[in-house]
Amino acid sequence: MKKESQVISGVEYTATELTVKQLEELLSSANEKAPPPSMIELILDPPFPIQFVVQATKISSDDLNGMAPSDANEIWNLVGKANPFLSQFLQRLQAYAGKLAELKKQALGLEDPLQHLSETDTQASGNMGTPSS
Repeated sequence: MKKESQVISGVEYTATELTVKQLEELLSSANEKAPPPSMIELILDPPFPIQFVVQATKISSDDLNGMAPSDANEIWNLVGKANPFLSQFLQRLQAYAGKLAELKKQALGLEDPLQHLSETDTQASGNMGTPSS
């Protein structure tokens, strides 16, 4: 298990690599009810949610939200160093979720009904006012 440590504003922090089981648990709890982003997440727009940082560092979300943004950003970077696969993994999951949602929409026939209408209107309006020969 990989560990990364760094002194930030005079305090030593350690981030550990998350196990597959920890990732499964974090993703499962996120699927049940995703909490709204914390204030520090809104400020930083980090590559992964605060729950992953809490799990990897054992720093509470309250403590993370009580930090200066620059210090919290360093904590996220530290977790990223201990878990170099994490950002790309979450991006892949989001891409898959988007593809699945699009396929579901298509399968249920929920495509934008105005899309086809607007194409037909454009073609029809191009012919309006033109005398037929």
